[in-house]
Amino acid sequence: MLERHNCDAGRTVLGGDVVDLGGFENLVHGHDRSRAIRMRFELHFPGGLPGAESDWVRDAELDSHISDFYTDAPKPLDIAAAANLSSRLKDLWVELAIDWSARQDRPFVRTYAVGTTSGEYARMSFDDEKEQAALSLRNFGLYPFGSRYEKGDLSEFDWAFAKVVRQYVREAVWNHDHDGLNLKKGAQIAMSDEEVPESENRLSRRRFDEIVDRIVSGEGVWGDPSIDEETGEQNAQFAERERLIEIELTIKCFKYRPENRLRRPILGPKTCV
Repeated sequence: MLERHNCDAGRTVLGGDVVDLGGFENLVHGHDRSRAIRMRFELHFPGGLPGAESDWVRDAELDSHISDFYTDAPKPLDIAAAANLSSRLKDLWVELAIDWSARQDRPFVRTYAVGTTSGEYARMSFDDEKEQAALSLRNFGLYPFGSRYEKGDLSEFDWAFAKVVRQYVREAVWNHDHDGLNLKKGAQIAMSDEEVPESENRLSRRRFDEIVDRIVSGEGVWGDPSIDEETGEQNAQFAERERLIEIELTIKCFKYRPENRLRRPILGPKTCV
């Protein structure tokens, strides 16, 4: 089927005139054309994937074509962390589902999916009535491509605020040195469940989540509004958290104004009035 692009498999290359599979109707369970034929190919690479990564994992490509459209898509720093992807992915699978088209009176590929032991990454589906193919599943939350966060008991505001804070922390570790975290400018955020050697300039996902949680909840210095007696300035972390809250209010205000639905908000210290 794959080699000849033929879903109605009859004679095989090796079998010649001797072997005739009889086509879709003969192969499908119970000869029932309302059922589908599913084929899954499982691939095991003990030493990691062979060869170089595909072009799609490059920062610029994903950042410009996906991040702006899908909220679950990996962000630039997550994508950069996929540099050693080939050594971490060891078990993959590809699955095809073949259905019968009553309209065209022939079989066709209904879905094409790829995944690993942790779950399904993506699925392409074909709508026979509309004659259209679409990416029906894109699960960027699975390791090693990113992290999916659940709302849980968070309020609507804290859930939205956490997204702003995650972006803030990503940019902070990328743009500045952080001696307390042993990070230099240009540091990356590690993937979910990924071990981070001390020699690498990367922030573990566990530590990243801890920092985000502290900022969102206003824990410690992030919730301390005290004023420095010598300088007369407010605690910098508290002031920064207040600025991030105003950014979230600006986004929320902008999003729900009908005239702004097709435009991007300009982030700044303004509240929704």
